Amino acid sequence: MKNEDILPIKKMIKYCDDIGTLMTKFDMDFERYKTDISFQYSCNMCIIQIGELADRVSEENSRKVAKSMITDNK
Repeated sequence: MKNEDILPIKKMIKYCDDIGTLMTKFDMDFERYKTDISFQYSCNMCIIQIGELADRVSEENSRKVAKSMITDNK
């Protein structure tokens, strides 16, 4: 893996973990997500940051990471 891809990927993982923490904090309640603007903004900001960071990862490693995620979740 290219060294310049490692930091953005680590940051993306941290944002995913942050979303998991938010989901736990709000009892994984989608109805609450739909009505609580702070919950929405918190999750949405993480998703936006993940998208921004994804643009910094090389095409080669984007494919590798995506493939490993699919394989790991089967």
